Amino acid sequence: RLRFVPEKGCAARRVFASCSTHLQTMVSGGLDLSHAETVFTNHTLDKESLEKLDEARVARGEEPKYVDGPPVVDAAELRVLFLEMGDEVESKQLFELVQMADEDGEGTVCWERFKLTVKTRSEWLDRQRKQKLLSEAYVALGGSQDREQSISSAALLAITTDFLGPEATAAGLEGAVASKQKAIQVVLDMGGQLDEEDEAEMKNTELLSFEDLESYASALATRVN
Repeated sequence: RLRFVPEKGCAARRVFASCSTHLQTMVSGGLDLSHAETVFTNHTLDKESLEKLDEARVARGEEPKYVDGPPVVDAAELRVLFLEMGDEVESKQLFELVQMADEDGEGTVCWERFKLTVKTRSEWLDRQRKQKLLSEAYVALGGSQDREQSISSAALLAITTDFLGPEATAAGLEGAVASKQKAIQVVLDMGGQLDEEDEAEMKNTELLSFEDLESYASALATRVN
């Protein structure tokens, strides 16, 4: 049966408070660019290495560009650079980051490309952290690990009002309504049919799916920023 577990009330408030605060402050992914620049500088290739790179370019019939160009780091060292920033990148994601950073495939990364890569990684980490907070809030509010269980909006609305105020609650609810309307449209676009009872059930804002909660949280983030 769909429910909000009273004994979990304190946990739900604590978790959703954390989620709301995170949404309100929109803290970055944790990779500081000033620190990244220091790490990059500490790993820039020395003159001898740059000369060897230029020699290889000349041997291929290309113009030298490294000795007189901007500082670069070895693309193979990206994992080490991210580790020094406190981020242990998984192998698959590291491969994608290297491809982004070393766009010409020469095995070097300039500061501008490294900065872009750090920003991209930060955004990914930020999305992962928000998703984790949202999942914790959803479960604490009575949802299931498989995200199939609906939650009571009454508890959610009360908690949001306590922490962010009634206007934020109204904005969040608008987001949840939009999510429900989108779900109805998906059914119709797939050729499905809904009678009045089915449509009323799908529009019922007393119960929210994980996707509804996600839209609710996104609407909160939009409003507080």
